[in-house]
Amino acid sequence: MDLVMDLGEPWPYEDNSIYGIVGMHVFQQLQWRELVVAFREAFRVLKKGGVMRIGCPMVEIMDKDLDYLLGWNNINLFSEDLLRRVLVDRIGFSKFRERGYRRSYLPELAKADNRPNRGTKYYDAVK
Repeated sequence: MDLVMDLGEPWPYEDNSIYGIVGMHVFQQLQWRELVVAFREAFRVLKKGGVMRIGCPMVEIMDKDLDYLLGWNNINLFSEDLLRRVLVDRIGFSKFRERGYRRSYLPELAKADNRPNRGTKYYDAVK
């Protein structure tokens, strides 16, 4: 179910109630406080083994210049290491791995991937 909501506020879902969450080019638009709330809420609502699929610009994308990666009004620019440290070490996800375009631990989530070769890396965070 799609729902428009403020990601930096508590989410209107029960604990451990969702199998998958997709965030395509959204998390880099959030202020740091909102981002941490969103990641904590995603963890809270996901069932054990549930997946949060993320697609966003990353500093590891070498075929794009920094102005391109910071463009489009991005507030944050992530590295894989930074996201792993936040999602696994701080929030508690069991895995954080790059999965590639249209590849996910939950294949139905990868159907939302919409930016091949446009400065996007795709990751799955597993609860």
